[in-house]
Amino acid sequence: MILSGTKMTMFSSIFHAKKAPSADYEDAAAIIEAFIDGKSGLWDWDDFTSIKKKDEFLESVRRRCLSVRDEYPTKNAGAYCDAQGLEIMRGLVRELRAKAPQTGG
Repeated sequence: MILSGTKMTMFSSIFHAKKAPSADYEDAAAIIEAFIDGKSGLWDWDDFTSIKKKDEFLESVRRRCLSVRDEYPTKNAGAYCDAQGLEIMRGLVRELRAKAPQTGG
């Protein structure tokens, strides 16, 4: 059965609950933090950095996470960036968590 138009919208809204921006911010913070700590799920980091975000702030955080690797390269094989880059990413986690309650409603 192929769904189209209104039927697909209704189907999507039933099975894909929309998250509040605050939940998205906390999710992003958790993904970044887990990545820094070497505890992220197999595809979490790739999904976070590869998929453009609709929310302007989340998109800016995603782009910043991508740019850190080039701006703060490391000489350690397998590391994403140097210590300064990791601190920038930790700052992004703090910003996301600080902003989450303000947008949650």
